Amino acid sequence: MKTSFIFAFVIALSAPAGVVFAQPSVTTGGADEITSNSANFNGNANPYGCGTFWVFEWGTDTNYGNWGPNGIYGVHFSCGWTTVHVNSIFSGLIPNTKYHYRLDIYNYVQYYYGADTNFTTLPLPPTVSTSVASFTNAFSAGLAGIVNPNGAASTAYYQWGLTTAYGSNTPSINVGSGNNNVNVPYTLTGLSPNTTYHYQLWATNSGGSNPGGDQSFVTSPPPPPVFQSVSSVGGVILFTWQSLPGTNYQVQYSHDFITWSNLGNSLPAISTNLTFEDFPGADPYRFYRVEVLQ
Repeated sequence: MKTSFIFAFVIALSAPAGVVFAQPSVTTGGADEITSNSANFNGNANPYGCGTFWVFEWGTDTNYGNWGPNGIYGVHFSCGWTTVHVNSIFSGLIPNTKYHYRLDIYNYVQYYYGADTNFTTLPLPPTVSTSVASFTNAFSAGLAGIVNPNGAASTAYYQWGLTTAYGSNTPSINVGSGNNNVNVPYTLTGLSPNTTYHYQLWATNSGGSNPGGDQSFVTSPPPPPVFQSVSSVGGVILFTWQSLPGTNYQVQYSHDFITWSNLGNSLPAISTNLTFEDFPGADPYRFYRVEVLQ
């Protein structure tokens, strides 16, 4: 029995001339699911048997310096002789940073290394705050806000409207790619007098988008009308004043500056000037004024 055992053991260790046993194979794949602080590493390997482990090496250069998952020996393959896909998600990465990694396998005899590959984490989205309007008048306002691009090329725009649903956007504004706060001024025009408006600053880079908070302002009342000409021809009083399109005006008259009466109906302005004719008849005199209707 002892002789038979020894003979069988020797035969098991022997191989015919020219026979080559396959070695494990390993290929490093590309990273995906990349965010500003994590990525999914991929690779393919064939353990060609049992007792083989896989592990990723990674770092900010080809010296790597980090092993995972599960430390230096990684994860044990199931026994097999076919190529299998492996992957692992690594977090705690630095935003907007280039990383190198490779897939290694180990079969208790030696390591086999996949090729180096690299990827760059996404930047952090911009940091955004909406500021108080820099100025307001009856027809315009200066929107204000601050964006930090967080190291990636960023653009910004304002949403604005009569409510926090907004409804209108300004054109896109380039705010650069630095790591410092950037003021983002924008002048809105064509507004309505004595009206509340809301606005919010947004900014976007390759890492994503962020909004600032909501701000609001109230435009000033419309300016008082400015008389441009007054004339009396053949008993007809004719006068013209500077007007605001879209605003209604009411002409009034008085004999004593105390009691005022309307002359006709209100007049809607469709241009920057309005003209009114009055026929005072036998009145010895009249005082006129124009009221802006809100």
